[in-house]
Amino acid sequence: MLNIRYLSYFMATAKHGSFTKAAVNVSISKSAIVRAVDLLEEDCGTRLFVRERAKGVRLTKDGEQLFQMCQSLFQDMRHLESKMSDLGTVSGKLVLACIESLAACIVPDLIMQTLKAYPNLEVTTLEAAPDKVMDLVREGEADVLINAQPIAVNATPPKWLEYKVLMKPLLCVTLSAQHPLAEKASVTLEDLLEYPMVLMSTPYIAKLSLLYFKRIHRQPEIAVRTNTIENLRALIGKGFGYGLTHFRPMVDTSFTGDKLVTRPVAGVEPGIEIIAGCTNRSEQWMPAKTRAFLTETRNYFSSSKCADYFLTPP
Repeated sequence: MLNIRYLSYFMATAKHGSFTKAAVNVSISKSAIVRAVDLLEEDCGTRLFVRERAKGVRLTKDGEQLFQMCQSLFQDMRHLESKMSDLGTVSGKLVLACIESLAACIVPDLIMQTLKAYPNLEVTTLEAAPDKVMDLVREGEADVLINAQPIAVNATPPKWLEYKVLMKPLLCVTLSAQHPLAEKASVTLEDLLEYPMVLMSTPYIAKLSLLYFKRIHRQPEIAVRTNTIENLRALIGKGFGYGLTHFRPMVDTSFTGDKLVTRPVAGVEPGIEIIAGCTNRSEQWMPAKTRAFLTETRNYFSSSKCADYFLTPP
């Protein structure tokens, strides 16, 4: 008889190339994984893995065939689960992958709004850098994403991704309240070139931050790098330099209690767009929970409450 659990253990082992790693991934003992694969090989009447003591395991030719069949099987099961979710109320677990900066300000309000509309839905978040956010959805670890990407003319979106542009925010700069530019209503990139910059060190985010200077063929002085938004604000508050952002927090202090100000950067066209999306599949296979969350996301980003966080073109 077909044992779905054994097949899932087989898939985990094939994916990770190791019984030990597969056991950690599915949170059971290694011996249980090995036993399941042994029984599956017995049922199939063939070896599914070549077991190499020093290198882990790799699929045999028969194992490759079973792996392909299992991929189709589990995809069909996900489709069935999606259709079943449409039979009743919007419910179940939904995982949102989101860029870290928005997860700290936008997402709590968005989740609260969604749960008021759909109280039987359970939403959890995975915060990551923009490139990792894409990976989380593509690999099936998250259902939907809210992400930022550069605005590119004639850009071709990934074939696997279906998304909507939520907004194209204008550039802002965060400064210490004691910074020489803090008294100005707005600043220019030329103004900022006279002072050091605190830069987010994640390669993808650093590239987004520096693209504005690249447009004017200039390079800012980088004083220090960090990989979290709160440490960015703390370093700015201590006077290490300014930081570029695309949103305006509702608080004007860092975690260390230093006063900050956020100012628009004048004369700069939007360089990024914020998107919401999911894997590209026909509407009939999209789970009700995914459709509902994406609808609530679009509604939230068009609301006045969300607008307070961003500067947008008139």
